[in-house]
Amino acid sequence: MKLSSFHDKIYILKLSVIIPLMRKIGIITDSSCDMTDEQLKAIDVRVVRMPLTINGVEYIENDTISDKEVNDLMEQQCKISTSQPPFGKLLETVNEMLQEYEQVIFLPIASPLSGTFASASALSTQYDGKFSVIDSKGVCYILGYYLQKTREMVDAGYSVEQIGNTLVNNYYEAILLPRDLTALKNGGRIKPSVAAIGNMLKIVPLLLVKEGEIDLFDKVRTVSKAYSKAIDYIFKDCDSDKYLYMILGTYGMDNTMNELAETVKSKYGVDVVCAPIRSIIEAHTGPGTIGIGRIEKIKIQ
Repeated sequence: MKLSSFHDKIYILKLSVIIPLMRKIGIITDSSCDMTDEQLKAIDVRVVRMPLTINGVEYIENDTISDKEVNDLMEQQCKISTSQPPFGKLLETVNEMLQEYEQVIFLPIASPLSGTFASASALSTQYDGKFSVIDSKGVCYILGYYLQKTREMVDAGYSVEQIGNTLVNNYYEAILLPRDLTALKNGGRIKPSVAAIGNMLKIVPLLLVKEGEIDLFDKVRTVSKAYSKAIDYIFKDCDSDKYLYMILGTYGMDNTMNELAETVKSKYGVDVVCAPIRSIIEAHTGPGTIGIGRIEKIKIQ
């Protein structure tokens, strides 16, 4: 084709840049990944934030209320609940991204913990394969890790199907150590019978988290014993080549996380990642919660 003018050459040049961009896969997540806007921007992931309702007033975490404010209100026994990402906002985000990307994938909060996966999956049927929802069954740092690896898989040329298979078949487990079980019971995340046992006996519960499911793992009389038992379980067959280890904590638990990390380093010679449990998840675990876990490392081919 003969180019008739300088402007024609510029037009063709622009097309050569735009067309390859349309072949990429866009990524969306929700607040449950516990990542800041800056962290998500660094890996080119869009987020649809989830509302928090506190004493009848709705907030958007990270935008109109801080982690500290949520923690303080929970300490004051304020009534707090969370909702799925606004359907209209998710729809708007998907449509915007499909003008830039050929396909879009959504990694939401684990399906056993929320109806977000089911709602988004129903929405995806309207997009003829261009919008896919992947249930990694992860949350907090685990979901954040999956988002980072999803970005790497996209950059390495993985298909949506390959990414989904990699994530859903990946293994993780964690021990959750809430200060008490009230918030988990109120949010319907654990059985009332489990909460009743823990709160009535004034024990420290250890909850096992696998594939988004939460159940009672053990119970002990002191916090120090709970931490020790959780560490021994997670590091029982310590393999830093196979697993990435983590210690998570709600607002104000930084010193405890660092102390536990030092304990692990001293006992097992392994470095761990310390990361926050932010507002959306703290609303269900309660203040003073610690999580100790491991994720099977994802190796990008």
